Amino acid sequence: MRNPVRSLLAATVVLLVVAAGCAHDQKVTAGGSSTTVPDPGEPTTTTTAPPTTEVVQPGGYHDLVFRVVDCCGFTSADVALTSLPIISVMGDGTALLAGEGLPGGGDPGDGAALPNIRRGNVPPDALAALIEQARADGFLDHEVDFGTPGVTDLAYTTVTMVVDGTTHTLSAYALGYHSDPAEPRPQDGGTGVSAAQEELRTKLSALISSARDAVHDPARAYVPERISVFALPVPDASNGVVTPTVRPWPLDDPGAWAAGPAGVERCRTYAGADAQTVFAAAQAASVADIWGVTGKATHRLEFRPLLPDETSKCEQT
Repeated sequence: MRNPVRSLLAATVVLLVVAAGCAHDQKVTAGGSSTTVPDPGEPTTTTTAPPTTEVVQPGGYHDLVFRVVDCCGFTSADVALTSLPIISVMGDGTALLAGEGLPGGGDPGDGAALPNIRRGNVPPDALAALIEQARADGFLDHEVDFGTPGVTDLAYTTVTMVVDGTTHTLSAYALGYHSDPAEPRPQDGGTGVSAAQEELRTKLSALISSARDAVHDPARAYVPERISVFALPVPDASNGVVTPTVRPWPLDDPGAWAAGPAGVERCRTYAGADAQTVFAAAQAASVADIWGVTGKATHRLEFRPLLPDETSKCEQT
């Protein structure tokens, strides 16, 4: 069932406030003074700044700052395994978007073996504004209860923010779903979502929309450093399933990890040159294709490119 919020959540963003100066500098401001620690060999300087309690710590390409995940509702196991955040923003301002309506095609359901992930960037001032919006909404102060609408099989929308070294997680079920106004609210003895919770839901949707709007130039294709590969049962052709295309697996026989008995992990994460080899092979493939090496059993494989802060998805099996 299509989640009404998906059209709003076209992608995933991570927040960062980048400190001024050298990329290796670290800047901490508190109580009206600012000290910059330079690279070795450079002098240390102290300047005066307006009083603030904000602690600004530069992050890098592998450091998550802001993420939106929309999963999973009523869906199949393979879709849940390979689902991607719709917006991720890393510490250096890199923004990674996944989902519908992005440049390059590859929308869910088009049959491609790989998802369409596009790479853009979020300027430092836009990231700072996004953090302040979350702070003003009260999303960084305490856990937030968004209520539970009286509807089934829809997705959870989860927003993760890393601010001042602390991870904040917000999760709302069926975000974007609006209850019948005639239904009694919790404050009137009913169930579901209160008027105050509806307001919080509206603020969360607006925050996600702001994150999406902050992304500049999401036109470049994303090439991962790692990729997780899941082995799933091969469809039975005797049940009327169209005979799939058999593709040559570009590395060693996957049978060692893909053909274990039930309950055994059927996943392998590839990194470095092997990840690039697998990624290149999967780019030309369909999700219905099966894989194998000559003279060996074939396997149905699903691919999940890993984002910069991820090391593996095999723990999900």
